[in-house]
Amino acid sequence: MYGNLFLSSWPTSTSTQQENNKTSSPQQECEDQLPPWAKERTSILLAEQMMIGSKGLTDKTTAHDYQHMYHRYLAPLAKRTCLEDQSSKVIRILEIGLGCHVSGGMIRGTPGGSALAWRHLFPSPAFELDLHLIEFDEACAVKWADAHKDVAHVHVGDASNREDLQRVLQESGGGPFDVIIDDGSHINSHQIFAMEFLIEHVTPGGIYVVEDIHAACLNWNANTGTVVTNQKVGGTPDCMVTTDGQPTILSVLLDGQKKLALRRQPYPGVNHIDICMEAAVLQKVIT
Repeated sequence: MYGNLFLSSWPTSTSTQQENNKTSSPQQECEDQLPPWAKERTSILLAEQMMIGSKGLTDKTTAHDYQHMYHRYLAPLAKRTCLEDQSSKVIRILEIGLGCHVSGGMIRGTPGGSALAWRHLFPSPAFELDLHLIEFDEACAVKWADAHKDVAHVHVGDASNREDLQRVLQESGGGPFDVIIDDGSHINSHQIFAMEFLIEHVTPGGIYVVEDIHAACLNWNANTGTVVTNQKVGGTPDCMVTTDGQPTILSVLLDGQKKLALRRQPYPGVNHIDICMEAAVLQKVIT
């Protein structure tokens, strides 16, 4: 397909050489299809594209600097997806939290900014993005889903409830996800429970992201949408123990890093925990 059937000592004509030069390898074809942000060395373009795609409705690259973290992991994911399986360009993303809390998620009174950003970052036909969201606030979730049927599948549920998470996994097809993001309530116990339950549903080479891990050190009102629960995230100044004496998300993550230092996997298949600015990434071994 990519060369002649017979080798010859005769010189190749100029026209034949030009024709051969036009033949691109699968790797080159892949590179040509990648969105520009995935080709860049830095995260600057990714940040710009997240703001464009979200219509300015995400704080992931403004109040937070998550673009550095996401570029580090999503660019290689985009390239692997393109190169490894020419017949399937599916990327599966699950995000906890639609952004229904007025003071913690909504931008200009509007939820769903990050969902719009993910859809923009992985465009068709280069990718087949299978995007799923979990939202605790049913009224907010249903309203947004009705208006954005072509953006994501929205599941109503509590990410700290085993039955709800199991139902969402079944409703989303039962397969593992390349990326799971927790940007939900930020309650430490919720972050820990969701991570420990969902980590086994991450693909090899995939990532589990916990945003807002500074909830271990502060104690703001939990993001529960328009549903008033009067819950706090539970952080304390030492960042290791919550207000009710339980381990914080940061404590659990650091314990996982200690296990890795001793050549032990904190969770099956996890060989990497990256503590970033206000967030953490757990990555599965690429098999």
